This record gives sequence, structure tokens and C-alpha cells, in this order.
Amino acid sequence: MFYFLRILILFFGMFKFATPAWAENFSTEMEVVISHCPNDSCHSPYKREVIYQGTDLSLDNPVIKRLKAIAVDQAQIWADTILEGDYATDYKTRLDKAVAVFEGPVLVAYYITYSEGAWDTATCKYDGINDSTLSGCKAGRIVESVYLSPDFSDYHFVEDDYAHFVGF
Repeated sequence: MFYFLRILILFFGMFKFATPAWAENFSTEMEVVISHCPNDSCHSPYKREVIYQGTDLSLDNPVIKRLKAIAVDQAQIWADTILEGDYATDYKTRLDKAVAVFEGPVLVAYYITYSEGAWDTATCKYDGINDSTLSGCKAGRIVESVYLSPDFSDYHFVEDDYAHFVGF
């Protein structure tokens, strides 16, 4: 009986880590959007509309506030990815751009780009503690983009948009 319960617990535990069906649908839909929207242009029935540019002062808009909060949350993941390498950041996440993606009149996604000031620590003698040792490092930004579902519950990353260092 104990063995059966262990198997049952393991079986149900797998559902916690399984991708929800609606998330797979969003990713599939985003692949279609991406095929119709190379770069910044789109082919019918899709269109893109910039709703926020980094210099806008519209951070009081509730949607933009939410997108900024998501950008900050997503940048926290960098500690386990790009920042394990030869980079350090200022931890000041900036929402650089937000784009609404429409299929006809229907909003199907947001596409946001966010970044943090960064230094390539492979180009200097940064000690990991003293920020003054960053002065000899190549400066730039860590930049990443992601598609978000209209209700902000699903994310879709494109390989070319993962976090990467852009030097000045």
C-alpha cells in the first residue's frame, strides 16, 4: 500500500511541473505572430503598435506600470543566467519599449524590451565586491525581450531575444 501511495504522489506531483495547456497555445500563437512580424514590421492580419518608449513619461498608465513590474521580475532571473558569467549590472531595470501586438482589432500579446546598465567584467580586474574596480570594464547594457499574453499570465521567449550584453 505504501508503495502505491508513493507512486500516486509522484504521479500527481508531475502535474505541478507540466506546462499548462493554455501556455502551449500561447507559445504556438506567438510562433505564428513571429512568422508574420519579422523585425518591427508585420504582415496582415497582424500589426504592432508602440505603446511605450523608454523616454515616455506615461509610467502612470496601469498597463505600463504592470509591464515595468514584469520587466523587473524577469531581470531577477539574470542572476542565474547571464550574470553567472562575466557581467555585472547596476540592478536598475528599465523598461525600454512596450509594443502591443494585434490580430485585426484583437490584442494578442505585448512585446517588451527591458535592460540594466552593465559591465563586461572579463575586460577588467573587477573584484566582485568593490564597484570602483568596474571603472576599467567595458560598459553597456544587458538587454532582453519577451512576449506576454494580454492577461500577463503567459510568457514566450524567442532565442534571439534572451538576455545579452550590448556594449557602448
